[in-house]
Amino acid sequence: MYLALLDLLFWLQAPGTAPSSAPAAAAGDAAAQAGDPGMSCAMQGGFMAVLFVLMYFLMIRPENKRREEQENMLKALRPGQKVRTSSGILGEIISIDANEAVLAIGQKEKIRINVLRSHLAGLETVAAKPVDEKKADEKNDKKAEEKPADKS
Repeated sequence: MYLALLDLLFWLQAPGTAPSSAPAAAAGDAAAQAGDPGMSCAMQGGFMAVLFVLMYFLMIRPENKRREEQENMLKALRPGQKVRTSSGILGEIISIDANEAVLAIGQKEKIRINVLRSHLAGLETVAAKPVDEKKADEKNDKKAEEKPADKS
């Protein structure tokens, strides 16, 4: 990346003074040619400053904010919270210490796994079902249990 940036800066640099083909060059032309390299250097410095400011606001600052939010989230984790790991595993924190967390996975059978604390991606918000849907699910479960599965 730095090599491409240097190539861009050399491309933007004003061309050096070339010998004039006209025998009688005006004195103003010579003065203008002598002033170009100084102006070119100032323009390059300004261009570098603008690039640095853009890189800071587009790349460095958002990354620092994201990292700070992740650290705050990891510090605030407590047992009983549901979290998702960076590999996509959803579990409930059973215990947590400085380096790792023990997650319980599954509903009926509680499978426990140890996960590095740094691999916890974030809290998982589980949306509760509306009351009507819960009742409909219970009715469907009861109907399925009542009907025999025989197809003789």
